[in-house]
Amino acid sequence: MPLTQSTAVLENKTTAPPPGNLYERRTMQNEPSFILFYYVDLPIFILGVLFNGFILYRLVPKSKSLLSERLERVMTLLFAAYFSWSVGATFIYTIWLFHASEWFYKLSAIITSVQIVLLFGGNTLLALERFFLIKEFTFDQSRPYFLGACCSIGAMVGLIGALFVSSPSYDGIWPANPVEQSIWTVSMLFSFIAMSVAIVVLYTLTYLHSSKMLREGLEKAKAADPVFADSLVHIQLERKILKKCCIMAGSLFMCYVPEALSFILVRTLHLDQREPRLFMFQSIARALLVLDVIVTPALILYFMPSLRRAVFGGKVV
Repeated sequence: MPLTQSTAVLENKTTAPPPGNLYERRTMQNEPSFILFYYVDLPIFILGVLFNGFILYRLVPKSKSLLSERLERVMTLLFAAYFSWSVGATFIYTIWLFHASEWFYKLSAIITSVQIVLLFGGNTLLALERFFLIKEFTFDQSRPYFLGACCSIGAMVGLIGALFVSSPSYDGIWPANPVEQSIWTVSMLFSFIAMSVAIVVLYTLTYLHSSKMLREGLEKAKAADPVFADSLVHIQLERKILKKCCIMAGSLFMCYVPEALSFILVRTLHLDQREPRLFMFQSIARALLVLDVIVTPALILYFMPSLRRAVFGGKVV
């Protein structure tokens, strides 16, 4: 197939069946972003494997005593999600250096899509947990909401798998068939927007409620009521944790929004990716996305003294 035809297929300007030489190993000659992928992305993913793998190695033996609270369990699931993403991406990138096939492109697309859903889903569950804690919901009261959120995340993961079972992927990102591609685009965009809005709304409601409780606690603390004095300390601690969670959510948006904008611009407007400014923006967006395998786990450890002590030992600062 001529180069122009291969480019058209990759940009989804044709629905022609995949040619025999479309799935080929990545080299400096046939991959414009080769240097970015293998001199930036791959080392970061390898570091993510080591970093998140070490965290899980230290946490799993202590899971019974350490992970008694749902908040810690959600954090640990996030570690596991980042570890699986790092392992999967390292495997795919390594294979692409020597050989590639439709199966590997499908696997790459599934890993990318599923990890985005799981990571944003995990942060949504984290926001839910913070909201329920500050509202003082019991475990039984909050369980239906958590089950609903988990079922929605699971349904989205199942949909992604079904789409790539019935359609190939020519670029390792989205389905090639027009119908599956449209479903994937709408569902991923809806999930991204819905979970982003949910995170912002939940943190906003949590902050507003904690502010109200803090004002009430200050008024009653003036009466030297020891019960409300203890309550005031609790509220202040909860607000401190809330600010930390907001920083984590902000870092998530910083890592993913540029890549989402880059994807939308290129795929919907069919912009020339070789244009220097667009290529630079895509490179920065991609680097920010990949860095999340280190950024969020590091923030979790920094903001969660109990987990940090379990991983590294020593006293909690």
